[in-house]
Amino acid sequence: MSVLGVGVDIVFLPDFAKAMKKQEFMKRVFSAKEIRLCKSKAFPLQHFAARFAAKEAAFKALGKPVSYLNIEITASASGKPSIAFLPFKQASNASCQISMAHVKDYALAFVICTKR
Repeated sequence: MSVLGVGVDIVFLPDFAKAMKKQEFMKRVFSAKEIRLCKSKAFPLQHFAARFAAKEAAFKALGKPVSYLNIEITASASGKPSIAFLPFKQASNASCQISMAHVKDYALAFVICTKR
């Protein structure tokens, strides 16, 4: 197994909240599944921000920019986050692991991608 890349990103929630006020931003960045999941949480903004950070970290780990909608961040029943790449060539040979966290004003994510 060889590492393709790693990525990390941090989001400052007060700035992110301004972007989230625009409906077109939300629809351009998050899938319907991600929107439903985040809106079901007690503090949706933190969950949206963590997923945004995860997508940015994935871009860095892959070394190639892609559409935000080609990356979907979900969670298992236990809450473990996972990353899925909706069909696109750049990630066809990648397997990625993700970790996310959030506290009061910050959300962050770390992604490591390995070659399949």
